[in-house]
Amino acid sequence: MERVQIDYTRLSLDWLTAVTLMTEPLLSADDVAAFLGVKRDTVYKLIDRNKLPALKVGRLWKFRQPEIDMWLDKQAGRRRTDTVKRPSHGRGA
Repeated sequence: MERVQIDYTRLSLDWLTAVTLMTEPLLSADDVAAFLGVKRDTVYKLIDRNKLPALKVGRLWKFRQPEIDMWLDKQAGRRRTDTVKRPSHGRGA
């Protein structure tokens, strides 16, 4: 069998990310709920709304920690415009 040399300096970041994702242990819905500080039902609701990255393994939902971290980083950058009070324009005062 021939030995293969790999030049790691030429690998793309996407490939390295893929390898990392494949080697990370999968988390359960309970793990993710505890990590996010929410109930397990909330995790399932987020999955149903396609808002949380998840994998279906048999009957169970599993999660990759790096994907949850990236999702959480994106959520932190969002602003809720529906909670911002709009200034009134002086009607009938």
